[in-house]
Amino acid sequence: MKKGMKHEGITLIALVVTIVVLLILAGISIDAIIGDNSIIKNAKKAVFVTDIKSIEDKMQIIYIGDELKNENSENSSSTKFGTIEGVTGEKSKYNDKLAIENGKLVYNSEKVSKEEKEWLEELGILAMNNNYYLVMRKETKENKFQGKENVGTIEDFRDLVNSGSFNYNIVYLIEDIDLQGSDNNTWIPIGNNVEHAFTGIFDGDNHKINNLYLNMKEDNQGLFGYNAGTIKNIGIESGGMVIKEAETTERINVGIGFLVGVNSGTIEKCYSNVDVNVSINTGIRVIGGIVGFANEGSKISKCYNTGNISINTITLYSLVCGIVGSCNPGAIIECCYNVGNIMNNAEGQNSRASGITNGAGNITSCYNIGSITLKQKNTETWPVSAGICAQCEGRGEIHNCYNIGETKIEIDREDTLRNGSIAGYADTIVKIENCYCWCSNGANAIGQDDRTDSSGGVTVYENKEDIKNRVKSLGTDYKADTKGKNHGYPILVWQDED
Repeated sequence: MKKGMKHEGITLIALVVTIVVLLILAGISIDAIIGDNSIIKNAKKAVFVTDIKSIEDKMQIIYIGDELKNENSENSSSTKFGTIEGVTGEKSKYNDKLAIENGKLVYNSEKVSKEEKEWLEELGILAMNNNYYLVMRKETKENKFQGKENVGTIEDFRDLVNSGSFNYNIVYLIEDIDLQGSDNNTWIPIGNNVEHAFTGIFDGDNHKINNLYLNMKEDNQGLFGYNAGTIKNIGIESGGMVIKEAETTERINVGIGFLVGVNSGTIEKCYSNVDVNVSINTGIRVIGGIVGFANEGSKISKCYNTGNISINTITLYSLVCGIVGSCNPGAIIECCYNVGNIMNNAEGQNSRASGITNGAGNITSCYNIGSITLKQKNTETWPVSAGICAQCEGRGEIHNCYNIGETKIEIDREDTLRNGSIAGYADTIVKIENCYCWCSNGANAIGQDDRTDSSGGVTVYENKEDIKNRVKSLGTDYKADTKGKNHGYPILVWQDED
């Protein structure tokens, strides 16, 4: 037997030598045969790439089968992480080189060669993150992930962050979560102070949070209180904002948003569908459907609000907006939209309402179709209402935005100067370019325009239907609404990607 094996080996070597000699005789150089871009290396790459694509195809077949069996992919979530023996078989040469992370193929950088790493990354396959944490329901943890250290409920995850003990790079939400909140059972945010802000990556994997109730008596409320990391792909489907008892102290500049109270990081592809109707008896509240406050360095991208937000305030003032309650200079809001109706019923002074935001941020490619109403009993100060940005100040900029929602101010005096379809007020150095709107209830395109260069930047249409034809003018972030998602008005490109 050994003699036969030796004979076969000699024969194979002889065959390879013969092929190489023939190629040389044919005028092909040694470098072309074994060099960096050689015939042999390209053949090896072709086999490797074919194998990887085959593994990815098998993964998809397995996940589709799981969905058909369980009627819901969340029941098969335990197959989305770990090694790939179930896909390739126990004896595959790839089992120590590859893994599965959140349903995606990743590679083990310690096990693949330099050239295999290059080929994998050409295919869009990234290195595995050994430092990830999985968030799930309690029953899933007990039934499918028992004994694993890097798993927990959303409460477990929150408690680790808030105690300063969270040491993972990335968090995956692997199923929908019901927080079972109520008026008497409000949520304690993840990242409950600046020192313990969330700083990693939270990927909701397009799952939903239900019954998130926020206590407006406490500072800076949201699913996340303080975020300095990245939060993406998650929706807040239901919940509320409540004041559990009468307040005895003034609350100043409290940021409240269903996703994040105070944001200094990145938020992408998130939404809120929560209707709110609540009364506040004291203090200053800054309320947004997605984010309360957006600090310098914030980026809120591809987010939307469909919830109706109605706030009644007794003293001082409140800011109520569909996406971000208020933003500082250097904050970016891009490719977002608001559908919800916004109502700020204020007895105090200087109150504001808007479809997108208020403040000095950079707003690009956003639109509003919700109605914006501000009622103010105090007649000595200026209420501000707008479709895109209420009080646009300092280094604020608005580009490529449109509004077709009604804007209205109800106050016991004749003028409503700061009622604007795009901006309620524009400060001296504010930039507004390439925006389109329809004005209602006595609104101007810009309620009070104090810009040094107030040369326009907004096209006003008497018939809002005409804005349906402005897709190309609005820029490359928009496309035509061919599927009726937005009643024929321009939609953002990303809305058609999902």
